[in-house]
Amino acid sequence: MILSYLLQLFALWLLSMAMNKHFRHSFKRTLSIRHAQMLSKFGWLLLAASFACLVNNELAPLMSVYWLSFLALNILLVALFNSWQSRHKIKRLAANSQGAVV
Repeated sequence: MILSYLLQLFALWLLSMAMNKHFRHSFKRTLSIRHAQMLSKFGWLLLAASFACLVNNELAPLMSVYWLSFLALNILLVALFNSWQSRHKIKRLAANSQGAVV
């Protein structure tokens, strides 16, 4: 169950990195089409693997509900992380620019 949760979290982070805006905030460079496709494909593959890892027993209906609950929680965590990361960089840039002016 923990493996599925971590795979899902990493998969969602990869899918968010496949978006140019989030990639640029994280790595300070633009995202090439090839890298975007690779991140997207690997993210979807890991998402499917996390689902298969959790739903491979006789409690599949209940486990699929757990998986969807984890999905909602992980989407929130990735959104908060991306938001925190961009705000943190903006504050750091503002502090650097004020230090340069003084």
